[in-house]
This record gives sequence, structure tokens and C-alpha cells, in this order.
Amino acid sequence: MLGILLIWQLLKSLDRKQERAPFVWTILIFVLTFIGLGLVVFPYIIPPEIPIYEAAAAPSSLVIMIVFIGCLIPVMLFYNLYQYIVFRGKVTGGHYGD
Repeated sequence: MLGILLIWQLLKSLDRKQERAPFVWTILIFVLTFIGLGLVVFPYIIPPEIPIYEAAAAPSSLVIMIVFIGCLIPVMLFYNLYQYIVFRGKVTGGHYGD
């Protein structure tokens, strides 16, 4: 029911020509879908007879992953900031077809 309400709000905001509301409604629909998927799959992700420590990767692999991810996240954030700065603002209709 909540999903139907969010989709209805999304369609209503598209009819009103609002700029930010469709984005917010789409994000909420995505989050709700992701939560629903997690609730459906949760008990069956790992069989109950396997403890969490046996299901996890080796500690050395986890350390390597943390180091690489710790280095890549700042690079990704910097790149996203760079993209935001370069492409900020709206494009007017006069720029098309030049």
C-alpha cells in the first residue's frame, strides 16, 4: 500500500511540473523496494546451521578490502564533487543546436 501511495505521489508531482519532488519520491520508492527485498530474503541469506564467523571471509581478506575501500571512497567523493562543480546550473534552451 505504501508503494502505491509513493507511486501516486510521484505521478502527481510530475503533473505539477515540480522539479525536486519527483526525485524525492523516486528515492523513497527505491529505498522502500530495497527494504522489502531485504525483509523477504533475510532469513535465507545464510543457512541457520552456519555461524556468522564461518560465513565471513578470512580476516586478512577483510583487512585488504577495508584498506582499498578506504582509499577509493575519498577518490570517488572528490570525483563526484568535481562533477557537481563542473555541471552545476541549468541548461537553457538556447544552448541546444549551436
